[in-house]
Amino acid sequence: GGAATVFASGFLAPEEGQAAFGLFAALPNGAVVAFDAVTSINEEIINGLVVERFELAQNYPNPFNPNTTISFAISRNEFVTLTVYNIVGQQVASLINQELIAGVYKVNFEASSFSSGIYFYTITAGEFKQTRRMTLMK
Repeated sequence: GGAATVFASGFLAPEEGQAAFGLFAALPNGAVVAFDAVTSINEEIINGLVVERFELAQNYPNPFNPNTTISFAISRNEFVTLTVYNIVGQQVASLINQELIAGVYKVNFEASSFSSGIYFYTITAGEFKQTRRMTLMK
C-alpha cells in the first residue's frame, strides 16, 4: 500500500570528485534507498518498513515449476548468504553472497535446469541461520 519515487542521478563516466550514476528510490517516510547489485538478481526491497527480526519465509509457490520466490527479512545490515542444496546436501545454487542493508527482500529462484525433487534453502546473516524445504515438480 505504499509508494515511492524512483530517480537516477550521477554521471555515467564520472571524473574525479563526481558522483557515479546510480538509481535511487525516495520513500514516503523521507528515506532514500540506493539500488545496487542486489537488483541485478531480482531481489528488491519491498518497502520502508522497519524490520524488527530476522526471518526466512517459505518459498512461494511450493511446489513450484520452474520458478519460485524466496522472501526474507534482516533487521540490521549484515553479510548475507542464501544458498540452495539438493536432498543429499550438495550446494546447487548460490542466490546471494553479499552485504545487504536491513530490509525485506524477495529473490527469484529459477530451477529449469534442475531435476524434480526436494531442495533446501539456507540463509545465513550474521549469527542468524535458518533452513527451509521446497519441492520442484516438473
